[in-house]
Amino acid sequence: MDELRRIEWTTEQSQTLPERIARAMRAAIVRGDLAPGSTIHVGELSRSMKVSQSPLREALRQLAGEGFVLFTPRRGVVVRKADGDESRELSDIIYVLDAFAFREAITRMTPEALDEAERHYARLVAEPDPSRWLPILLDLRVALMSPSGRPHLVALLQTMRSHTERFTSVLYATPQGRAVMLRNWRDVIDALRSGDAGRVLAVMAASSRRTRRIAGLPTGELPFVGAGEAIKPSAPRPRTRAPATHARKPAARERDVR
Repeated sequence: MDELRRIEWTTEQSQTLPERIARAMRAAIVRGDLAPGSTIHVGELSRSMKVSQSPLREALRQLAGEGFVLFTPRRGVVVRKADGDESRELSDIIYVLDAFAFREAITRMTPEALDEAERHYARLVAEPDPSRWLPILLDLRVALMSPSGRPHLVALLQTMRSHTERFTSVLYATPQGRAVMLRNWRDVIDALRSGDAGRVLAVMAASSRRTRRIAGLPTGELPFVGAGEAIKPSAPRPRTRAPATHARKPAARERDVR
């Protein structure tokens, strides 16, 4: 496997061995050195990186949890391919949960939480390596969502983001994608700082559409954001009449009289 030669391996001790292996492989996948759909042969990779198979398998399980690789019955470990339908579905779910979490957080937002978010945003701006964005993005999200007082929602969003990071890392790795990512988070922080819930929802919709546009996904209509509110689609939808129910009403009144 020629791809194995392009995994940049480091012996620094700031992380555990499985974490360092996972970081090196994550970076190779984001750069495209490990192509989507390619099989990762554990034995060959173990010899190439000069590590035992035990920490290597632990690293692969971590990458599987983040959505970078997939354990298959016959092929073993495979680099995941981006799937348009899956990306759209996950994008919809994340959008709804994000909008709900940020709307809950805005009424309880504190200067300390915003200051912490600014520090993580500065880290994101300063970090050029897409493979290192995941922990920064998770720290940024936790800082902004923790004031919501909904720890289970925050934990769920962290898990969802980890599972979709394989797609977003590759997407944001381009100069255009990086610019969109930084703009989205800048707008979100500023909207939360304003204390205006309507502005937060509008920013979430605009951010989602920008991301969908560079991913090649439909941008016209976004899902409901909860509590009966929805972000309107860019093109008006034709009105449809509600199902007729008046025909059954006389029968209901007759039963009441009896």
